[in-house]
Amino acid sequence: MNLIKILSKIPYFKNQIAKVAFEIKYIDPDDAAKMKYSFTTSDGKKWYTYIKPDLIPIVRWNEIETRVMEMTSRVNRETLLEFSKTCEAAAEKKDFLTVARLMGELRERMEMLYDPHALIRIVCAMYVREDQIKSDKIWNEELEEGKFKVIKGDLESGALAFFLIERDLKNVMTFSDTSNGDFQIFEKSILKNQIKQTEVFDKMLQRLRGEITKQG
Repeated sequence: MNLIKILSKIPYFKNQIAKVAFEIKYIDPDDAAKMKYSFTTSDGKKWYTYIKPDLIPIVRWNEIETRVMEMTSRVNRETLLEFSKTCEAAAEKKDFLTVARLMGELRERMEMLYDPHALIRIVCAMYVREDQIKSDKIWNEELEEGKFKVIKGDLESGALAFFLIERDLKNVMTFSDTSNGDFQIFEKSILKNQIKQTEVFDKMLQRLRGEITKQG
C-alpha cells in the first residue's frame, strides 16, 4: 500500500494507475469486445464507438434513424417544437402576420443543405462517452444534451477533426436505409455554414416568441 502511495506521486505512474482504475470501473470484457477508443474531446473525456454498426443498441439506432430523417428534411425536432410553440403563441394573439412570416421563414429553412444539429446528434448517439460505457443501452436526455454541446463546440473550433469520425459516420449512415449517401456535406466549411444558418433561424424563433409573450 505504501509503495502505491509513493508511485502515485510520480506523474507517469499516477496516470497509469488512473487508467487501470478507469478500465476496472467502466470496462468489462463484453464492453471491451464491442467498443474501441475513438477520440478525446476538449474537456478531457474519452469517447468510444462500436466495432460494428450492428452492435449499436436499439435505443441508439432509433435515435440515429430519426436524426438521419431530420437531416434530410432540414429541421430537427427541437427546432420544430419551438416553431410550433411560436406559431401557436402568435395565433392566440391573432397576430396572423407573424404566423405568415414564420411560415415563410420555415420555407426558406427547408432550402438548407441539411440540418447540422441533427448530424451532430447522430454523432452523439453513435459514440459513447467514458462515463456511460456500462449504461450505453439507456438513453439519458440530460447526458446526451451535454454531449451535443461538447461535440458541437469541438467541431466548430476545430478541436475535433472531422476525419476522426467521418469513417464511422459513413459506416453507420450507409448501414441505415434512410441515408442518401452524400458525404460531401460533412466538409468542415459546409458544416459551419449550416450551423450558422440553423442558429440564425432558432434565435429568430426565440426572439419572436419573447416579443409575442410581452404583448398585452
